Amino acid sequence: MNCYSEAKHGFANPSGTGYNPIAAEDAWGKTTVFLAGHLQSEQLF
Repeated sequence: MNCYSEAKHGFANPSGTGYNPIAAEDAWGKTTVFLAGHLQSEQLF
């Protein structure tokens, strides 16, 4: 878990008042790395 003490609620929402692009980019990058390492795709056809 990562904490972004400088970020407010909704920090990843670019249309919100609490948007924090630095925290949002960092969080999204860490999220995609985590998901790629823990989820598998299955070939359906």
